[in-house]
Amino acid sequence: MVNRKRNIVFKDSKQAIAFGLHFKEVRLRKKIRQTDLALEADVDRSTIVRLETGKFNPTLDLIFTLAEALNIHPKELFDFSIK
Repeated sequence: MVNRKRNIVFKDSKQAIAFGLHFKEVRLRKKIRQTDLALEADVDRSTIVRLETGKFNPTLDLIFTLAEALNIHPKELFDFSIK
């Protein structure tokens, strides 16, 4: 596995929270544990936790990596609404 450094901008906005909730729903629908996804995407589990709780905005590179690990098209991660 390649260890990639990711530039992460910390955020706690409505958009980040909505994205995180949607991301978690996608992950659960795929029946993938946080630990397994983190291993497949070569990131720390804490990265998945922070993403799902809206604590940061992932880079575009990370979004594509996570989509690949989830075996979905990246656009599926953006199919959500902000409430």
